[in-house]
Amino acid sequence: MMKLSLMAAFFDTADDADRHTPLADAIAARWTDGEASVEHRRSSANFVFAVADEYILRFNHESERDPEYIEAELDCIEYLAAQGQSVAPSVRSRTGNRIERVENALGVFHAVLFPALPGRQRSIDDLDETDFARWGQALGELHAASLDLDVERPSWAEHLADMRGLIPLDESGAHGELDYIARELEDFGGGPDEFGLVHFDFEMDNVLWADDGRLGIIDFDDSAYYPFVADIALALRDLYDDAIAHIDLADERLQTFVAGYRQAKSLSDEALRQLPLFARLGNLMVFARQIWALGDGPEREEPQWTTQLRQALAADHARSRHDFAENPLRLFLS
Repeated sequence: MMKLSLMAAFFDTADDADRHTPLADAIAARWTDGEASVEHRRSSANFVFAVADEYILRFNHESERDPEYIEAELDCIEYLAAQGQSVAPSVRSRTGNRIERVENALGVFHAVLFPALPGRQRSIDDLDETDFARWGQALGELHAASLDLDVERPSWAEHLADMRGLIPLDESGAHGELDYIARELEDFGGGPDEFGLVHFDFEMDNVLWADDGRLGIIDFDDSAYYPFVADIALALRDLYDDAIAHIDLADERLQTFVAGYRQAKSLSDEALRQLPLFARLGNLMVFARQIWALGDGPEREEPQWTTQLRQALAADHARSRHDFAENPLRLFLS
């Protein structure tokens, strides 16, 4: 999640309740003639706008992502597209660039345009057995396609180092969990086909269900090198309310997802038993990003929606702190 102060400053430029802003129009104009509609879709880790209902414009401040990081993501997507995956390679701008650097009153932003993939988002509560199997198979196919992929993406070790840098030392519960995870991952077994590039956010928000049965995959912004089972733990977090104490390996939905995955890619039972490890890592990642998003507090008088979001993040942060203390990972790994 981006800093709330940045989000508030950006939407101060909006001229209506739909968050239409001339800053987004100016960024989109790097690809369009300036006449296309530019409509806000969401803002979390990035600002995301629909352009002419045919494209997705994504951008963020240079303090959030550097261009080299984005270039590697785009290389990854192009590779997967060449492997037959239903992904959306970026569209080059009017000047032939994959990434546009745009400077405005708020600083420098880096922007990318993607074609909108066909399909619709769904809720996990609406999925039946066939859907869970297909979802799992799509993830297995993605992992199989990425086995030989070699791009500059962060590793789990870099993620842990970043989290240690963001989380204050007095957060002893979080740091204890980070240390435990580091020891477990240093000793993580499995063959070379159990480790590679993971999507890191293969949830319903980033999967588009097309009428022809294919699943389109979007948002590789967080892709990184991990044991592949990490993607299963993170994709299914809604099944266990993002709490490792609620993970049930006997859950029929989880088992069906895994059976679908194994139609495309091998997965050992030993790796599957490590779901709590990666679920906790995901908890810590959110915890660290909340610290980044909250920053040092409001930099000025904020709109009500920002204050409410800040309060919600702080409350969730406190719940996570309690969970780290009451449900340490060591209790859930056999």
